[in-house]
Amino acid sequence: MLGLAAGAASASPGAPDGTGSSGAGTVQPKPKPTPATGSIGAQAVTIAKRYLGIKYVWAGASPKKGFDCSGLTMYVYAQLGITLPHYSGDQWKSGFRVDKSQLKPGDLVFFYGSKEPQHEGMYVGDGKFIHAPHKGDVVKISKLTDGNYPNAYVGAVRPYGLGPPIVFPVVGRTQYSNTFNSTPKGLLPGNDVIAPRKSLAVAAEAGQIKIWTKSKPGGCMLYLYGKSGTTYEYLHLNNDVSSRNDNSGKCIAGTAYAPGLLTGQKVQAGQLLGFVGDSGVANGTQPHLHFEVHRGGQPVNPYPFLNRAQRPLFAVLPGANFTLNLDGKVVARTNTTLTFAITTLRAWPGGFKLSNVGRNVTVKVSETADIELAAPDLASANTPTTLLTAQRGQPVSVKTPPSAPTLQALLGKSGALQASEIILGAIQ
Repeated sequence: MLGLAAGAASASPGAPDGTGSSGAGTVQPKPKPTPATGSIGAQAVTIAKRYLGIKYVWAGASPKKGFDCSGLTMYVYAQLGITLPHYSGDQWKSGFRVDKSQLKPGDLVFFYGSKEPQHEGMYVGDGKFIHAPHKGDVVKISKLTDGNYPNAYVGAVRPYGLGPPIVFPVVGRTQYSNTFNSTPKGLLPGNDVIAPRKSLAVAAEAGQIKIWTKSKPGGCMLYLYGKSGTTYEYLHLNNDVSSRNDNSGKCIAGTAYAPGLLTGQKVQAGQLLGFVGDSGVANGTQPHLHFEVHRGGQPVNPYPFLNRAQRPLFAVLPGANFTLNLDGKVVARTNTTLTFAITTLRAWPGGFKLSNVGRNVTVKVSETADIELAAPDLASANTPTTLLTAQRGQPVSVKTPPSAPTLQALLGKSGALQASEIILGAIQ
């Protein structure tokens, strides 16, 4: 059921009032509540179970008065220092979305309406949740499979923590610092990710895009509405045509945004969105992406998200397949893999080149891969060239076959890339 609008009631931590009695007027002390231990979610469940049997009251947010569905979850999490609004529709936007298969105790589960859910409870484990159902009922535990709940279920939110690691929003070498708290209140509350002009900006997670060109401070910018419920803002994208700050370009696809990118388009994590620049109030400063994170309509500090983000190795234009040319030096090899330190790479479609990559990557090498020795003195040797010919520190060039641009491949995860051609150079 709906609770009060946000701010209409406040949560005050504590246990139910009153004492129990036994016998002829003999007052017995109330048993102490079970201590809340374990993860935040587990603690929330322990606390919530203290209120089993408390009557349902519309707008209720305390054990003394009673609870409605959002009042119960708000009251419980307040005891753990986590503030939630007193309205199911707002709690649906507080935290990050969790797939049903990934539910953990303490997650909030929602029913009846994907935009403004009308009811919620707290997952306790084993397919069950605790909730204050409706007038005439009490706080109780139900199964997610009971009654109409399977059809009414719309999703879940974890109201604490950062969530799964995002994809770092810029490809290549960057610099950033924690400037969130030093930003004037209400003015561009985020972090600046400094990178070379026209560096590739990519999607932090899967979601939907909204291009925005009407912000004078933000310049060429876009919104990414992530599947997790988190909104990301990308500001100061490129408006230069040359490699200089010429301001000759516009906030259009191919200059600020990835070619073909349109408002309303769905994108995958790591997909190319645009190019780093200095548009808006950043004009003339060091090129950078101003990156913001918003949850529940409020800005949150991007710094911890950036610190634990997964770094993309490359990005390409949308297409069915990609190919890479990679140059570097051999680090190690097995019978079926080659690990090397990348110095430069070029990725297609798009032909985007990255220099000073400074990352190790491990590629799979099939029996049919073409392995050659480039140095004339080596090429004339009678010894057949195999992967085991490679030596640590030896220059190497690797080409990959056309492959699907999966997230694992974009991140350069071990074994996600395959070599179709390897050229070993002379050892310096």
